Amino acid sequence: MNAFQLGLYDIVNTPGVAADLSHIATPAKVEGYLPPDDGLAKTLKGADIVVIPAGVPRKPGVRAIQTSALR
Repeated sequence: MNAFQLGLYDIVNTPGVAADLSHIATPAKVEGYLPPDDGLAKTLKGADIVVIPAGVPRKPGVRAIQTSALR
């Protein structure tokens, strides 16, 4: 299966991440969406696969192993 479109959704920074990913040599169209204006619905429209990465952002001075204990 080839991906022809990649939709990203989060509460912040998604359009910037999409712009970074769009520089990868692939024919896939990459778009980033935010909550306003039905961003989640636009991201999921026509999706064949949905990946939901979840986590807790690390705070300064906190090690990754300490953050993983929160999950």
